[in-house]
Amino acid sequence: MSVKNPEYIGKKEFSNTFNYFREIFRSINHEIPNLYYNFTKYRISMKNLSRISLFVMLLFQSCIKGDDVNECPGICSEEFRNITVEIKDAEGNPVALDSYRVINTVNGNELSTEINDSEFQYFRENGIYPIFSDLYSEEFRQQEITINFKGYIDEVEVISSNYEVGADCCHVYYISGERELQIDQ
Repeated sequence: MSVKNPEYIGKKEFSNTFNYFREIFRSINHEIPNLYYNFTKYRISMKNLSRISLFVMLLFQSCIKGDDVNECPGICSEEFRNITVEIKDAEGNPVALDSYRVINTVNGNELSTEINDSEFQYFRENGIYPIFSDLYSEEFRQQEITINFKGYIDEVEVISSNYEVGADCCHVYYISGERELQIDQ
């Protein structure tokens, strides 16, 4: 007997649950032609099927829930983020610093990145200086910190400003602090 409509099955037609599900499976067998054959051919019992299912669920669960609480839940972009400050004089011209420092105010460690001469020349010409970048995203993952930017001309401190920055699981981000600074020379 073939069941054409699995939603309507009379109780008298099937004496037990096994026959009920077998007939439903056979009625949809034309949509999944080899599934029933593969289960019977390889003698996959319900006990083995439940073991395999449990193993697969545990495998996926271990992929979803990691031991590290700082583990990224998603995929990070490949972009490199850099937080900068722009320094201008009273007339709006870029200020060329001789040097600058970025310091973590919590522990006093310097966070200034090593830059080559051509990069530093670019910063000086444009008055734009990096204060925090993705170079620190791993070190400060899931943290927010206060940093201090100090700029020097002729070895004299001409500007100092604090910033709140942070890092998520992928990139650094800006929270607060004046990013456009003015120096009266």
